[in-house]
Amino acid sequence: MFSQVFEDINSMFSTTNSFFASHSSTTSPFDNMRRNSGFQQQQQQQQQQQPMKKVVKPYGEPLHDQFIRGDDIHHKCEVTLHDLMYGKIIKLSLPKVVKCLHCDGCGGLNVKTCKTCLGSGKVMIIQYNQFAQYKQTSSCASCHGTGTYMRPQDKCIYCDGGYVETTKIIQVYVPPGAKSGDVIIIRGESDEGKNIIPGDLIIELRQKPHPYLVRKNNDLFMNYELDLKTALLGGEVMVPNFLRMGQFLKIYINCHGQQSINNEKVQEGEIVGTINTNEPKVINGLGMPINTNASYNNGRIVQPNDRQDPSYVENMMLSDQVFHRGNLYINFHVKMPSSNDFSEQSLVDLQKILPTTSTYIPSPSDSIVEGHLSNVGPATKKRKIVD
Repeated sequence: MFSQVFEDINSMFSTTNSFFASHSSTTSPFDNMRRNSGFQQQQQQQQQQQPMKKVVKPYGEPLHDQFIRGDDIHHKCEVTLHDLMYGKIIKLSLPKVVKCLHCDGCGGLNVKTCKTCLGSGKVMIIQYNQFAQYKQTSSCASCHGTGTYMRPQDKCIYCDGGYVETTKIIQVYVPPGAKSGDVIIIRGESDEGKNIIPGDLIIELRQKPHPYLVRKNNDLFMNYELDLKTALLGGEVMVPNFLRMGQFLKIYINCHGQQSINNEKVQEGEIVGTINTNEPKVINGLGMPINTNASYNNGRIVQPNDRQDPSYVENMMLSDQVFHRGNLYINFHVKMPSSNDFSEQSLVDLQKILPTTSTYIPSPSDSIVEGHLSNVGPATKKRKIVD
Protein backbone atom coordinates (compact mmCIF):
# COMPACT_ATOMS: atom_id res chain seq x y z
CA MET A 1 0.00 0.00 0.00
CA PHE A 2 2.85 2.42 0.86
CA SER A 3 4.57 1.86 -2.47
CA GLN A 4 1.37 2.91 -4.23
CA VAL A 5 1.26 6.14 -2.25
CA PHE A 6 4.88 7.10 -3.16
CA GLU A 7 4.21 6.46 -6.80
CA ASP A 8 1.19 8.75 -6.70
CA ILE A 9 3.28 11.53 -5.04
CA ASN A 10 6.10 11.24 -7.55
CA SER A 11 3.65 11.39 -10.39
CA MET A 12 2.28 14.64 -8.98
CA PHE A 13 5.73 16.40 -9.04
CA SER A 14 6.94 14.96 -12.28
CA THR A 15 7.49 17.23 -15.29
CA THR A 16 4.83 15.31 -17.15
CA ASN A 17 2.22 16.81 -14.86
CA SER A 18 0.51 19.59 -16.77
CA PHE A 19 0.46 22.00 -13.79
CA PHE A 20 4.18 21.83 -13.00
CA ALA A 21 5.14 21.66 -16.63
CA SER A 22 3.45 24.97 -17.28
CA HIS A 23 5.29 26.73 -14.38
CA SER A 24 8.74 25.18 -14.58
CA SER A 25 11.61 27.05 -16.26
CA THR A 26 15.20 26.35 -17.03
CA THR A 27 16.19 30.06 -17.05
CA SER A 28 18.20 31.86 -14.29
CA PRO A 29 16.64 34.61 -12.03
CA PHE A 30 19.28 37.08 -13.41
CA ASP A 31 17.62 36.91 -16.80
CA ASN A 32 14.90 39.28 -15.52
CA MET A 33 17.56 41.77 -14.35
CA ARG A 34 19.21 41.72 -17.77
CA ARG A 35 15.88 42.37 -19.43
CA ASN A 36 15.21 45.35 -17.07
CA SER A 37 18.68 46.80 -17.65
CA GLY A 38 18.24 46.55 -21.35
CA PHE A 39 14.92 48.33 -21.12
CA GLN A 40 16.51 51.20 -19.17
CA GLN A 41 19.32 51.58 -21.70
CA GLN A 42 16.78 51.63 -24.46
CA GLN A 43 14.79 54.28 -22.61
CA GLN A 44 17.94 56.45 -22.12
CA GLN A 45 18.76 56.17 -25.81
CA GLN A 46 15.26 57.31 -26.63
CA GLN A 47 15.67 60.31 -24.28
CA GLN A 48 18.95 61.28 -25.91
CA GLN A 49 17.52 60.92 -29.36
CA GLN A 50 14.43 62.91 -28.43
CA PRO A 51 15.12 66.61 -29.31
CA MET A 52 15.00 69.18 -26.43
CA LYS A 53 12.75 72.19 -26.78
CA LYS A 54 13.98 75.56 -25.48
CA VAL A 55 11.97 78.39 -23.94
CA VAL A 56 13.38 81.73 -22.64
CA LYS A 57 11.26 83.62 -20.11
CA PRO A 58 11.84 86.86 -18.16
CA TYR A 59 13.07 86.30 -14.62
CA GLY A 60 12.74 88.68 -11.67
CA GLU A 61 11.38 92.18 -11.23
CA PRO A 62 12.27 95.10 -13.54
CA LEU A 63 15.58 96.71 -12.64
CA HIS A 64 14.11 100.19 -12.41
CA ASP A 65 12.19 99.00 -9.32
CA GLN A 66 15.26 97.51 -7.62
CA PHE A 67 17.81 99.61 -5.72
CA ILE A 68 20.87 98.37 -3.86
CA ARG A 69 23.30 100.23 -1.62
CA GLY A 70 26.71 100.71 -3.15
CA ASP A 71 30.05 99.95 -1.50
CA ASP A 72 31.75 102.41 0.84
CA ILE A 73 35.06 103.99 -0.16
CA HIS A 74 37.84 104.08 2.46
CA HIS A 75 40.64 106.63 2.46
CA LYS A 76 43.41 107.58 4.93
CA CYS A 77 44.39 111.19 5.62
CA GLU A 78 47.48 112.38 7.49
CA VAL A 79 47.05 115.29 9.91
CA THR A 80 49.27 117.09 12.40
CA LEU A 81 48.74 117.61 16.12
CA HIS A 82 48.10 121.26 15.30
CA ASP A 83 45.25 120.21 12.97
CA LEU A 84 43.71 118.07 15.71
CA MET A 85 44.07 120.87 18.26
CA TYR A 86 42.46 123.70 16.31
CA GLY A 87 40.54 121.83 13.60
CA LYS A 88 41.12 122.11 9.88
CA ILE A 89 39.32 122.02 6.55
CA ILE A 90 41.15 119.61 4.22
CA LYS A 91 40.50 119.37 0.50
CA LEU A 92 41.00 115.93 -1.04
CA SER A 93 41.03 115.11 -4.74
CA LEU A 94 39.48 111.65 -5.09
CA PRO A 95 38.32 109.57 -8.10
CA LYS A 96 34.58 109.02 -8.29
CA VAL A 97 32.06 107.46 -10.70
CA VAL A 98 29.24 109.94 -11.39
CA LYS A 99 26.22 110.22 -13.65
CA CYS A 100 26.93 111.41 -17.18
CA LEU A 101 25.66 114.97 -17.61
CA HIS A 102 25.14 114.58 -21.36
CA CYS A 103 22.67 111.69 -21.18
CA ASP A 104 21.57 112.06 -17.53
CA GLY A 105 22.67 108.50 -16.76
CA CYS A 106 20.52 106.89 -19.48
CA GLY A 107 23.46 105.89 -21.67
CA GLY A 108 21.94 107.36 -24.84
CA LEU A 109 18.73 108.31 -26.64
CA ASN A 110 15.54 106.35 -27.27
CA VAL A 111 16.17 103.92 -24.47
CA LYS A 112 13.60 101.14 -24.49
CA THR A 113 12.80 98.26 -22.18
CA CYS A 114 14.31 94.99 -23.36
CA LYS A 115 11.60 92.75 -24.81
CA THR A 116 13.41 89.54 -23.91
CA CYS A 117 13.74 90.09 -20.15
CA LEU A 118 11.10 92.83 -19.78
CA GLY A 119 13.58 95.07 -17.98
CA SER A 120 14.80 92.61 -15.35
CA GLY A 121 18.17 91.95 -16.97
CA LYS A 122 17.79 88.23 -16.25
CA VAL A 123 16.08 85.34 -18.03
CA MET A 124 15.16 81.75 -17.22
CA ILE A 125 16.12 79.21 -19.87
CA ILE A 126 13.92 76.07 -19.86
CA GLN A 127 14.90 73.00 -21.91
CA TYR A 128 12.49 70.05 -21.96
CA ASN A 129 11.10 67.06 -23.82
CA GLN A 130 8.62 64.33 -22.89
CA PHE A 131 11.17 62.67 -20.60
CA ALA A 132 12.97 65.55 -18.74
CA GLN A 133 13.04 69.27 -18.00
CA TYR A 134 16.00 71.57 -17.13
CA LYS A 135 15.90 75.18 -15.82
CA GLN A 136 18.69 77.73 -15.66
CA THR A 137 18.83 81.48 -14.89
CA SER A 138 21.36 83.74 -16.58
CA SER A 139 22.01 87.31 -17.64
CA CYS A 140 19.96 88.46 -20.58
CA ALA A 141 22.04 88.18 -23.74
CA SER A 142 19.90 90.69 -25.63
CA CYS A 143 20.58 93.64 -23.33
CA HIS A 144 23.73 92.33 -21.59
CA GLY A 145 21.94 92.41 -18.24
CA THR A 146 21.02 96.11 -18.36
CA GLY A 147 17.28 95.61 -18.83
CA THR A 148 17.22 98.24 -21.58
CA TYR A 149 18.03 98.36 -25.23
CA MET A 150 19.00 101.06 -27.68
CA ARG A 151 20.32 101.18 -31.18
CA PRO A 152 24.11 101.48 -31.52
CA GLN A 153 23.78 104.87 -33.20
CA ASP A 154 21.78 106.18 -30.23
CA LYS A 155 24.43 105.41 -27.57
CA CYS A 156 26.03 108.34 -25.73
CA ILE A 157 29.55 109.04 -26.98
CA TYR A 158 30.65 110.62 -23.70
CA CYS A 159 30.11 107.67 -21.35
CA ASP A 160 29.76 103.93 -21.07
CA GLY A 161 26.32 103.01 -19.86
CA GLY A 162 25.38 106.40 -18.44
CA TYR A 163 28.25 106.89 -15.93
CA VAL A 164 31.80 108.27 -16.14
CA GLU A 165 34.82 108.31 -13.82
CA THR A 166 35.95 111.76 -12.80
CA THR A 167 37.89 113.51 -10.04
CA LYS A 168 35.99 115.33 -7.32
CA ILE A 169 37.26 117.76 -4.71
CA ILE A 170 35.96 116.70 -1.28
CA GLN A 171 36.07 119.06 1.70
CA VAL A 172 36.77 117.22 4.94
CA TYR A 173 36.13 119.03 8.22
CA VAL A 174 38.48 117.87 10.98
CA PRO A 175 36.89 119.13 14.23
CA PRO A 176 38.98 120.39 17.17
CA GLY A 177 39.80 117.55 19.55
CA ALA A 178 39.70 114.76 16.97
CA LYS A 179 42.10 111.85 17.56
CA SER A 180 44.32 109.70 15.40
CA GLY A 181 42.24 106.73 14.29
CA ASP A 182 38.95 108.65 14.22
CA VAL A 183 36.90 108.23 11.05
CA ILE A 184 34.97 110.95 9.25
CA ILE A 185 31.93 109.60 7.42
CA ILE A 186 30.55 111.65 4.53
CA ARG A 187 27.14 110.32 3.56
CA GLY A 188 26.45 109.47 -0.07
CA GLU A 189 29.86 110.42 -1.48
CA SER A 190 30.77 106.97 -2.82
CA ASP A 191 30.46 105.92 -6.48
CA GLU A 192 27.16 106.38 -8.27
CA GLY A 193 25.63 103.81 -10.60
CA LYS A 194 22.43 102.61 -12.20
CA ASN A 195 19.89 101.59 -9.53
CA ILE A 196 22.59 102.13 -6.89
CA ILE A 197 22.20 104.15 -3.71
CA PRO A 198 25.71 105.64 -3.28
CA GLY A 199 27.60 104.42 -0.22
CA ASP A 200 29.64 106.59 2.14
CA LEU A 201 33.13 108.03 1.92
CA ILE A 202 34.98 106.96 5.09
CA ILE A 203 38.18 108.88 5.88
CA GLU A 204 40.48 107.66 8.66
CA LEU A 205 42.66 110.29 10.36
CA ARG A 206 46.32 109.43 10.95
CA GLN A 207 48.39 111.81 13.09
CA LYS A 208 51.97 112.49 12.10
CA PRO A 209 54.37 111.98 15.03
CA HIS A 210 55.27 115.18 16.91
CA PRO A 211 58.96 115.86 17.70
CA TYR A 212 58.43 115.96 21.48
CA LEU A 213 54.72 116.07 22.36
CA VAL A 214 52.86 112.85 23.19
CA ARG A 215 49.08 112.71 23.40
CA LYS A 216 47.21 110.44 25.82
CA ASN A 217 43.45 110.88 25.56
CA ASN A 218 42.95 114.64 26.01
CA ASP A 219 46.26 115.36 27.79
CA LEU A 220 49.68 116.21 26.35
CA PHE A 221 53.05 115.12 27.77
CA MET A 222 56.56 116.39 27.10
CA ASN A 223 60.10 116.44 28.48
CA TYR A 224 62.05 119.69 28.81
CA GLU A 225 65.63 120.46 29.82
CA LEU A 226 65.68 123.42 32.24
CA ASP A 227 68.68 125.47 33.35
CA LEU A 228 69.64 125.56 37.02
CA LYS A 229 69.00 129.29 37.43
CA THR A 230 65.34 129.04 36.34
CA ALA A 231 64.88 125.84 38.33
CA LEU A 232 65.99 127.69 41.50
CA LEU A 233 64.69 131.22 40.94
CA GLY A 234 61.87 130.82 38.43
CA GLY A 235 61.23 133.02 35.42
CA GLU A 236 60.05 132.65 31.83
CA VAL A 237 60.80 129.78 29.43
CA MET A 238 60.23 129.77 25.66
CA VAL A 239 59.63 126.36 24.01
CA PRO A 240 60.04 126.56 20.22
CA ASN A 241 57.86 124.81 17.60
CA PHE A 242 55.16 123.86 20.08
CA LEU A 243 52.30 122.57 17.93
CA ARG A 244 53.72 123.67 14.58
CA MET A 245 56.82 125.29 13.17
CA GLY A 246 57.10 128.94 14.24
CA GLN A 247 54.77 128.60 17.25
CA PHE A 248 56.29 129.15 20.71
CA LEU A 249 55.05 128.06 24.12
CA LYS A 250 55.80 130.57 26.87
CA ILE A 251 55.91 129.06 30.37
CA TYR A 252 55.85 131.19 33.53
CA ILE A 253 57.56 129.50 36.50
CA ASN A 254 56.96 130.99 39.95
CA CYS A 255 59.32 129.12 42.25
CA HIS A 256 59.20 131.25 45.42
CA GLY A 257 56.88 134.24 44.94
CA GLN A 258 59.58 136.88 45.47
CA GLN A 259 58.43 140.03 43.67
CA SER A 260 61.94 141.48 43.67
CA ILE A 261 63.14 138.70 41.37
CA ASN A 262 60.24 137.87 39.02
CA ASN A 263 57.81 140.17 37.18
CA GLU A 264 54.08 140.48 37.79
CA LYS A 265 53.18 137.99 35.05
CA VAL A 266 55.27 135.29 36.74
CA GLN A 267 53.82 136.20 40.14
CA GLU A 268 50.29 135.46 38.87
CA GLY A 269 51.02 131.74 38.78
CA GLU A 270 51.01 129.20 41.59
CA ILE A 271 54.17 128.97 43.69
CA VAL A 272 55.54 125.58 42.67
CA GLY A 273 58.82 125.59 44.56
CA THR A 274 62.19 124.54 43.20
CA ILE A 275 62.04 122.51 39.99
CA ASN A 276 63.63 119.08 40.43
CA THR A 277 64.56 116.54 37.78
CA ASN A 278 61.84 113.95 37.02
CA GLU A 279 59.30 115.83 39.11
CA PRO A 280 56.40 116.53 36.69
CA LYS A 281 54.56 119.85 36.64
CA VAL A 282 51.32 120.72 34.88
CA ILE A 283 49.84 123.59 32.87
CA ASN A 284 46.11 123.27 33.27
CA GLY A 285 43.88 123.73 30.22
CA LEU A 286 46.68 123.55 27.66
CA GLY A 287 45.85 120.05 26.45
CA MET A 288 43.53 118.93 23.64
CA PRO A 289 39.96 120.23 23.27
CA ILE A 290 37.23 117.92 24.58
CA ASN A 291 34.66 117.89 21.79
CA THR A 292 31.14 117.00 22.94
CA ASN A 293 29.39 117.82 19.67
CA ALA A 294 26.51 115.46 18.83
CA SER A 295 28.11 114.64 15.45
CA TYR A 296 31.25 113.37 17.22
CA ASN A 297 30.49 110.00 18.81
CA ASN A 298 33.11 107.45 19.92
CA GLY A 299 35.58 108.28 17.20
CA ARG A 300 32.94 108.40 14.43
CA ILE A 301 32.32 111.85 12.97
CA VAL A 302 29.30 111.95 10.68
CA GLN A 303 29.69 114.72 8.13
CA PRO A 304 26.79 115.33 5.74
CA ASN A 305 27.17 116.84 2.32
CA ASP A 306 27.35 120.63 2.33
CA ARG A 307 24.18 120.74 0.27
CA GLN A 308 22.40 118.58 2.87
CA ASP A 309 23.37 120.62 5.95
CA PRO A 310 25.07 123.96 5.23
CA SER A 311 25.13 124.84 8.96
CA TYR A 312 27.34 121.84 9.78
CA VAL A 313 30.57 123.82 9.40
CA GLU A 314 29.32 126.58 11.67
CA ASN A 315 28.32 124.12 14.39
CA MET A 316 31.25 121.67 14.14
CA MET A 317 34.21 123.92 13.33
CA LEU A 318 33.85 126.09 16.41
CA SER A 319 36.75 127.96 17.93
CA ASP A 320 38.83 125.80 20.23
CA GLN A 321 38.24 128.41 22.94
CA VAL A 322 34.67 127.18 23.51
CA PHE A 323 35.77 123.65 24.49
CA HIS A 324 36.95 122.32 27.82
CA ARG A 325 40.52 121.12 27.42
CA GLY A 326 42.93 118.63 28.88
CA ASN A 327 46.25 119.47 30.53
CA LEU A 328 49.90 119.71 29.51
CA TYR A 329 52.26 117.72 31.73
CA ILE A 330 55.97 118.61 31.68
CA ASN A 331 58.74 116.42 33.04
CA PHE A 332 61.70 118.73 33.64
CA HIS A 333 65.35 117.71 33.54
CA VAL A 334 67.52 120.25 35.33
CA LYS A 335 70.80 120.86 33.53
CA MET A 336 73.68 121.63 35.84
CA PRO A 337 76.08 124.38 34.71
CA SER A 338 79.76 123.68 34.10
CA SER A 339 82.39 124.88 36.55
CA ASN A 340 83.93 126.79 33.64
CA ASP A 341 80.87 129.04 33.64
CA PHE A 342 81.94 130.63 36.94
CA SER A 343 84.91 132.70 38.02
CA GLU A 344 86.82 131.77 41.13
CA GLN A 345 85.12 134.53 43.10
CA SER A 346 81.70 133.37 41.87
CA LEU A 347 82.43 129.87 43.03
CA VAL A 348 83.43 131.21 46.45
CA ASP A 349 80.18 133.16 46.61
CA LEU A 350 78.21 130.09 45.62
CA GLN A 351 79.91 128.10 48.34
CA LYS A 352 78.70 130.62 50.85
CA ILE A 353 75.17 130.87 49.38
CA LEU A 354 74.25 127.29 48.57
CA PRO A 355 73.24 125.10 51.50
CA THR A 356 75.48 122.24 52.49
CA THR A 357 73.97 118.78 52.27
CA SER A 358 74.36 117.02 55.61
CA THR A 359 76.54 113.91 55.55
CA TYR A 360 77.01 111.04 57.90
CA ILE A 361 79.51 111.67 60.67
CA PRO A 362 81.32 108.42 61.50
CA SER A 363 82.00 107.50 65.08
CA PRO A 364 85.58 107.07 66.28
CA SER A 365 85.18 103.32 66.07
CA ASP A 366 84.11 103.36 62.34
CA SER A 367 86.65 102.75 59.62
CA ILE A 368 86.94 105.09 56.59
CA VAL A 369 87.83 104.16 53.00
CA GLU A 370 88.94 107.14 50.89
CA GLY A 371 89.03 107.75 47.10
CA HIS A 372 89.20 110.60 44.54
CA LEU A 373 86.44 110.92 41.90
CA SER A 374 87.57 110.92 38.24
CA ASN A 375 85.89 111.19 34.85
CA VAL A 376 84.83 108.04 33.00
CA GLY A 377 86.70 107.31 29.77
CA PRO A 378 84.93 107.47 26.36
CA ALA A 379 84.94 103.70 25.92
CA THR A 380 83.33 103.15 29.31
CA LYS A 381 80.63 105.78 28.63
CA LYS A 382 79.30 103.67 25.76
CA ARG A 383 78.67 100.77 28.11
CA LYS A 384 75.81 100.56 30.55
CA ILE A 385 77.47 100.73 33.97
CA VAL A 386 74.40 100.29 36.21
CA ASP A 387 71.40 98.16 35.26
